[in-house]
Amino acid sequence: MRTVHLIHGFNETHPLQKPTIAVLAPLIRYRGCNVHVHDYGEWDLVATRNNENIARVIYPSIRDGDTLVGFSNGAALIAHLQKMGVACPNIVLIQPALSNKWVPNSYCQKVTVFWNPGDKATVAGKWWRRITGIMPWRWKEKHHWGEMGHTGYVGKDTRFTQYDTTGVENLPNVSGHSHWDDDENRAWREFIVSKV
Repeated sequence: MRTVHLIHGFNETHPLQKPTIAVLAPLIRYRGCNVHVHDYGEWDLVATRNNENIARVIYPSIRDGDTLVGFSNGAALIAHLQKMGVACPNIVLIQPALSNKWVPNSYCQKVTVFWNPGDKATVAGKWWRRITGIMPWRWKEKHHWGEMGHTGYVGKDTRFTQYDTTGVENLPNVSGHSHWDDDENRAWREFIVSKV
């Protein structure tokens, strides 16, 4: 049975950083999949520079054919996992704090991106990557943060399907980084899970 890996953003347990990606777990289980919610703990903005190390901890639990779902910094962790060679055909990115030109490895067959122009948190991620990228210790180990959650994917890779959450018919208009799971926007949970 396929396992869906849910990878949260930084500082996810902070009251202001609600929702948590774990709310998707019951809906995914109902669809007949195993779910692994990766809890790498509450990290502050500076500590997340250890994303590559966090990805190394997550890596052993992923099997060929599994699905990866990442919210915010969880998407950047997925980028590290892809670089490590995980063979996951399906990736779902929710408000990804990831470079808007990032592409997955050759094992991946499709990527679904949920984004909106009101996501300012991922714009900050882009600038954090650019500023810290000048540091010599970053030359070898690149940080994948960026503004994909704000702009969507801007490249030409045909594996990408995207949804601007401010304009999907029959779904609530959602703007911002983490409002996809506010009570009034619960319909987004089902829609996201339908892409898993």
